[in-house]
Amino acid sequence: MTPYRPRLPQILAAFASLWLTVCTSIAMAQEASPDLPATLIADSVTLSRDNTLTASGNVEILYDTTRLRAASVRYDQRTDTLAITGPITVIEGDSTIILADSADLSPSLQTGILRGARVVFDQQLQVAANRLEKVNARYTQMNKIAASSCQVCGPNDVPLWQIRARRLVHDVEEKQLYFDDATFRIFDVPVFYLPRLRLPDPSLKRARGFLTPVVTSTSLLGFGLKLPYFIPIGDHKDLTLTPYISTKTRTLEFRYRQAFRTGRIEINGAVSRDNLTADDMRGYLFANGSFALAGDFNLSFDIETVTEDTYLRNYDYTSKSRLDSRISVTRTRDTDHFEANLIYFESLRNDEVNQTLPSIVGNAQYMKRVRPLGFGTLDLSAEVLSLHRESETDGISGRDVTRTSAAAHWHNTAVFGPGLLARADLALYVDHFDTVQDSNFESSQTRVTPYAAAELRWPVASTGVGGVRHVLEPFAQVVWTQDSTDDVPVEESTSQELDEGNLFAFNRSVGQDQIELGGRATLGLSYTRYDPRGWSIGLTMGRSLRQEDYGQFTRTSGLAGQTTDWLAAFSLKNDNGLSLINRAIFDDSFSVRRSETELRYSGKKFSMSSGYIWLARDAQANREISVSEWIASTDYQINKHWSTSADWRYDSVFERTQNAGLGLKYRNECIEMGLSLSRRFTSSASLEPDTKLDLSVALKGFSTGGRAGQYAHTCN
Repeated sequence: MTPYRPRLPQILAAFASLWLTVCTSIAMAQEASPDLPATLIADSVTLSRDNTLTASGNVEILYDTTRLRAASVRYDQRTDTLAITGPITVIEGDSTIILADSADLSPSLQTGILRGARVVFDQQLQVAANRLEKVNARYTQMNKIAASSCQVCGPNDVPLWQIRARRLVHDVEEKQLYFDDATFRIFDVPVFYLPRLRLPDPSLKRARGFLTPVVTSTSLLGFGLKLPYFIPIGDHKDLTLTPYISTKTRTLEFRYRQAFRTGRIEINGAVSRDNLTADDMRGYLFANGSFALAGDFNLSFDIETVTEDTYLRNYDYTSKSRLDSRISVTRTRDTDHFEANLIYFESLRNDEVNQTLPSIVGNAQYMKRVRPLGFGTLDLSAEVLSLHRESETDGISGRDVTRTSAAAHWHNTAVFGPGLLARADLALYVDHFDTVQDSNFESSQTRVTPYAAAELRWPVASTGVGGVRHVLEPFAQVVWTQDSTDDVPVEESTSQELDEGNLFAFNRSVGQDQIELGGRATLGLSYTRYDPRGWSIGLTMGRSLRQEDYGQFTRTSGLAGQTTDWLAAFSLKNDNGLSLINRAIFDDSFSVRRSETELRYSGKKFSMSSGYIWLARDAQANREISVSEWIASTDYQINKHWSTSADWRYDSVFERTQNAGLGLKYRNECIEMGLSLSRRFTSSASLEPDTKLDLSVALKGFSTGGRAGQYAHTCN
């Protein structure tokens, strides 16, 4: 093989014309400098006396990012023509490949014909054409075409789907494909005909056009179709409109997104006219966004509103029963944190009245950590929290409360003796309450709460037979604080629960408005076994003994009584993706007050999660009946293309299924199909049981369909 670099200007022009003509990315070719040298490699290169250049045998021409391979190339300067004998392969960058049998090209860069051509766009969409013609620098025309992204394994095989058309025009500048007299075929059977069809080519990342349609059927809304349409608005924002037409509703869903230099926003919503209610129009609007501000501050907001309580559930947009709209400003640095929030709550529950709930909540908090003289750590904090109800009724139904708090917490840890880990804590909390519209409390109250605590741990580790490692850690803590305080309105600590996170906390109430009175000692033990084969088993148990029972906590919280219930937490994990976690609260007679279990497994083909929760009946916690629920979900990859999923929720108290769903999905290199069936079995005064069936089909290979190369099937 003899490398050869042409020196004659007319020969360079001929080769430049060659690759520019067959290049599908004309815009890139026009930007390239015409003075760049071309490189010709061939087994044989001859130049005749009449200035006809002939290259034959493994011909390869390199120019910029384009590579052309052919059996032979002949350029006749007198007739100003290029004749190329195939098989011809043109590779432009990483996005486009052209294969052809033969070609006649003009050095004018405006005309050129390739016969028996096949074009592969972005390693996805394949177009076979009887004739490919370059009309000008922007358009490429192909006649009698068949287009598909499905792989064909043999000469008698047909693609799963294909588009046959009389003509296809590729707009290189706009990255659009225009089909004339197009017929969509499934297994070569004509399904429907369109006189005109426009689709984005695969290289266009944000193309205007229809997205994956969804055929849906529900017992509430009937049989319908969702057909989303994507509209890009410049490079940084877009709008998606989704008409939803069924036998019982006319709905328009929308989503707007915009990216800014320092943040982004997204707005989702829908407007409906249906026969489910007497309202003429129904709808919802959810919006959220986040922005980076000067000084390391971050701004975020979330807006949620709906026209009436049942709309979101009727259309399966969300299962939330309370909406919260908020705006937040935060900043977190190495030694301090600032946060300010303004929240508006709206309940969709039938048994709650929004006027008597604290619907407007505002709070601001600042925390600072310092290390005075290098001895221990001092945490300083200040907070303001205000709750407002719309009701003007005296008492809890109309009460407005503002709490202003300041706190200083010093703590230090030391290791001494035979590996004993000791910790000391001192803290002082000052809380001021301003109460309006509740004559049961003084309008202004101030509470000062000191804390002192000492904690001792002794972790012991040993290695047994086979490399098994055991870690045993007994622990003990003593906490002292005052044993009485003035009654203040309790708005934050409405729920109470003992868990691993607050076992050693000063105050195990949820909020700062209620403090845990009196001195107490907490004792416990944790044990972990590590197996070298990848298994680990852990168990933690603990409980507290009080100086006196002040009756602050509910029976099922685990914190009630002079001696609290036992807290036991068990965990089992291995390196193969299996984990089992259980947390239980029980008394001395092993009567379980609360139990939560979660089982998870994540493998290459199968994954599942299952959970069980048990809450004993507790009138003090507004739980008139016990809660016993099972939740389970699975995903199974049957093979490379087929996958299935299922979810289930069961109420053991009422012995009925609450929700259940099944899903089936098929994916290969050219299509993605999904089928899902779900059922809500529960009902209320405003909601009925509902069954929903969804079917979606997406063609791969176009910009709006996305890529699915990892699911491509292989030929035997």
